[in-house]
Amino acid sequence: MADNRNHRWNILLVFLIAALSTAAMAVAGEEKVKVEIYYEALCPSCEDFILNHLYKIFENGVISIVDLKLSPYGNAKVSSNGTVVCQTTLAQTNPRQFWVEARLLKYAARGRSRRTSRMRSQGLELSSKLIMEVHRSNNRRSDLLLLALIVFLTSNLLPSSTAAISSSPAVAGGSEEKVELTLYYEALCPYCENFIVNYLYEIFDNGLISIVDLKFSPYGNAKIRSNGTIVCQHGEWECVLNTVEACAIHAWPAVSDHFPFVYCVEELTYEGKYAEWETCFEKLNLDSKPVIDCIGSGFGHKLELQYADEIQALQPPHTYVPWVVVDGQPLYDDYPDFISFICKAYKGSNVPRACLGLSHHMKKTANHPSNHVCYKEQETAKSLPSKIISATAGFWMDHVGMA
Repeated sequence: MADNRNHRWNILLVFLIAALSTAAMAVAGEEKVKVEIYYEALCPSCEDFILNHLYKIFENGVISIVDLKLSPYGNAKVSSNGTVVCQTTLAQTNPRQFWVEARLLKYAARGRSRRTSRMRSQGLELSSKLIMEVHRSNNRRSDLLLLALIVFLTSNLLPSSTAAISSSPAVAGGSEEKVELTLYYEALCPYCENFIVNYLYEIFDNGLISIVDLKFSPYGNAKIRSNGTIVCQHGEWECVLNTVEACAIHAWPAVSDHFPFVYCVEELTYEGKYAEWETCFEKLNLDSKPVIDCIGSGFGHKLELQYADEIQALQPPHTYVPWVVVDGQPLYDDYPDFISFICKAYKGSNVPRACLGLSHHMKKTANHPSNHVCYKEQETAKSLPSKIISATAGFWMDHVGMA
């Protein structure tokens, strides 16, 4: 009997230590010092502060008592038409820099949130097991302690879970009201890169994504040989990156999850740094395993064959990429003005601000020359650099077992 009693008290002691540790963590969270930094990306003083001073709180451990929040907007101004005008000239011509920084912060925070959720889940699981063990002991004193522990759990652990659920953002706009937007593209077509990096991101920035069902088809003008292998218009690297993005879309089905990765890869290709695509995992705090496994197992190739079937079934048939389709209707050369077409197609009552006062006419911009597409039958010349690129891509494909 004495041994059983000691066993029960040991279990309770372990549970109390775990519970008190959780409480201590909660208290520590309440006592954190709030530090907010309002800055702009290209302000030299902001850059200096972040690079040479702010990082130190992560190095010396001070971050453990700090609730740090960053606000990348600075001295920008909102013009009457809703566009943002930034203080630094380069930022004015490249506003996506602010969007990228905000997205990286969001996804880094999401990674921390997932780890916290896992810890809370593991704590609740352990607590449940301990409670069941105490209950089986059939001792009145243990039952009283059990009641006290349940009260503690209810007041300390469960509210966190409830708050997490209640704070989940509601989906804006009913799914039945959303406008379907599909982009058929290939990773190394310069006009596809330009569209994704300089135009498509805007629907996330201006909130239009709330009424859009966005889908990607990373295959483009590729062709399937008689032996089942795929030949891409811009060489083997394009096949690699098409497959990479197909696997990312499959690994993270929600567009809010896979678009930042697609954007990151396309921005690198836009800058000629396509071989550095794997750095996007670290930048976005994403686990690379699902994508690498998808590629190495051959499943990525199957996904590409599915995308091939999709684009080949289009009516009318696509003749080039980027091929942008809104509610089943291709936009042809008017694709840069896709936002106007989305707003025109939207039939819901909750019209986003981005659509208010927007003219549904083609906007001619300097970034889009008249020949701004990669034609289906257009062949890419094989030069010495392209042969080197293909050799590098082939080496990577062999490395992951894709070849």
